[in-house]
Amino acid sequence: MSTPRARPLVKEVRILNLDGTKEIVTVADDSEYKYIDAGDGKELKPGDVYSITRTDKGVKFSSPAGTIGTYTQITTPTFNNDGGAVTSATAIAAVDNVPIDDAAKIFIYNDTAKDGRVITGKQFKSQFKYQDTPADNKQVKTGLTIAYKSTVNGLNRTTIAAAVLGGSTVPPVSAADKNYAMIVSTGFQLDSTYAQYTIWDGSSTQVVKEKIPNITGTPRPQFTVITYGSIDANGEIKEVNVPAFQNTKASDVLVAYPIASVSSNKMWIDDNTSYNLTSKTVYMYFDSSATAADKIGIAGGELVRADKVSGVAVPNVKYITDGTDVLFVLVDIKNKLADKPTRDLYSTSKATDGTIAAGAGTALNVTYSKTTSLLPGEVITMTVTTAADSAINTGLTLTNAVFASNDAAAIAFTHVAGTVSTYTFSIVCKGTGAISVKVTPAP
Repeated sequence: MSTPRARPLVKEVRILNLDGTKEIVTVADDSEYKYIDAGDGKELKPGDVYSITRTDKGVKFSSPAGTIGTYTQITTPTFNNDGGAVTSATAIAAVDNVPIDDAAKIFIYNDTAKDGRVITGKQFKSQFKYQDTPADNKQVKTGLTIAYKSTVNGLNRTTIAAAVLGGSTVPPVSAADKNYAMIVSTGFQLDSTYAQYTIWDGSSTQVVKEKIPNITGTPRPQFTVITYGSIDANGEIKEVNVPAFQNTKASDVLVAYPIASVSSNKMWIDDNTSYNLTSKTVYMYFDSSATAADKIGIAGGELVRADKVSGVAVPNVKYITDGTDVLFVLVDIKNKLADKPTRDLYSTSKATDGTIAAGAGTALNVTYSKTTSLLPGEVITMTVTTAADSAINTGLTLTNAVFASNDAAAIAFTHVAGTVSTYTFSIVCKGTGAISVKVTPAP
């Protein structure tokens, strides 16, 4: 009779990597930290941070090194806010007086849920508060497991950290605190699972892939603004959302609009409506007239009020607000939005060639140099051709446009009968609807 053999212990643990991916790995027998305590207190514990080495016999877990590449461990990792040490339910801005970089990788872990995720420094600072006795999952306990600092653009910044949360779940990233980007090359189907496109994140371009099995049904056009949660080490962009886009003011959507005025902490879109510019406002700059992916995103610029052409304000930014604060603003460096998504918003702003009555049974032939998707402040040419028997001493009046010569909707117009003559007028589109012209008494 045979004796049943004891089933070997499966030494597997679930880990969260710095790139945000999760996986189940086998713990190597010669790992410094063991699956089960071997008597030296070095047992793997949920929520702790380790350095790992992958081998063909499993993963070795060890204490994090004091220096990893360009990252140096902060030996006394305690939280600070902008004014010094944190107190109950205050914002977190730094670790041991080293400011947390917006692009920092932050592990957040919930012991009750036995789960975690990786978020950016910007998301961490904007969403989470410090409180030693946690009441909910947006509060951070005293424990800061580990932190590293490095040099970012010549400045000392906290760039890796791990924090333990209160509450019972790992919260999703708020829509208001997502990362922002603009697609600078149109998406295409990479394979049966992924679509590929290039984004501008405010400082550089990056080729990413998104889990889209049918790019036709979920298009990613050039100049589309997106929010996203993270980009992993394989270039997969996750939790992508495309905000609704419109040219009328509203909150929680992307709006194309002319800025009426701007100060250090306010943005006015008209005389009666303003939003706060805060430390959390995300600024990006671009050239909406460019077409090459590497020419669209611009590293710097300035938010200024819109230009006016014959009194018509020219849309110069795209923005998102929560109704009070500006969350995101995309500024055209030429102060004039000209990209296709913006033009598509003005599909009803058009001009149609044709004839108009001129009195005494005669008519004028009218044509336009451009007829579709006419932007506010865009100047086009209107050509008026008379008949030989036309004798006119009246005027012309425009709807949804003004004459560039006098910044008004009406202008005097005279023609003596006996010849066929052609007259040209520069007109400024208002973007408020279809453009038309009629003969009226002279102004």
